[in-house]
Amino acid sequence: MQILQKMRLPIAIIDSRTPPTAISKLSTLFETFCFTGNNSTYEAISCHPDIYMTHCGSELIVAANAPDALVEMLRAKQIAFSFGKSKVGFQLTDSAYYNSVITDKYFIHKQGFTDILIENICQNLQFINVPQAYTRCSLIHLKDNCFISSDKGIIKQLEKYNLQVIYINPSKIQLPPYKNGFIGGCMGVFGNRLFANGNLNLLVGGEKSKKEIIDIGIEIIELHEDTPYDGGGIFFI
Repeated sequence: MQILQKMRLPIAIIDSRTPPTAISKLSTLFETFCFTGNNSTYEAISCHPDIYMTHCGSELIVAANAPDALVEMLRAKQIAFSFGKSKVGFQLTDSAYYNSVITDKYFIHKQGFTDILIENICQNLQFINVPQAYTRCSLIHLKDNCFISSDKGIIKQLEKYNLQVIYINPSKIQLPPYKNGFIGGCMGVFGNRLFANGNLNLLVGGEKSKKEIIDIGIEIIELHEDTPYDGGGIFFI
């Protein structure tokens, strides 16, 4: 008699400071790993996955000084990954090394701010140089040539490549102690589902933006009912 192994759930990596109701809801669908920093960058982004990791196609790249708990979890789950060459630090130049957006066609980041390993892996992709080094914070890929961004400079660049970008006003996004956060940091995509770390209706023009997202065939799952929280994105592995 053949014994079937229990299928392992995908893992969702999320800022440990995310509202507990959101973590609880996410945990009903995925195995959830609450990401905690290691004091290698400033407090507001210290628990943000998108500061320490990125996907390059099927490859997962994590910072050279990624928190031990993250590395131990990946090894325990037998998830393949590579260490980048750069350490995350306290300045813009060294806290954005891994904050790129990569699709099967495009490598999107501010030139000069990317870890060299990521550059090497992505050398056969079309590079789009954008004005915002915190690219993944400000941009998320939905599917095909469709994106969401809260940065008009990024949108201007992507539109030169005939890419569709839905703008979401970031003015009410929570990122203490700053005036506001960024839309990419509030979101993660798994399949055709967009997971939002808060209620998009509470953003300026949020209802209109939600309709645009739904109209391109993406289901929206809001993880809690309060104003969206920028937790450095939600990563699925």
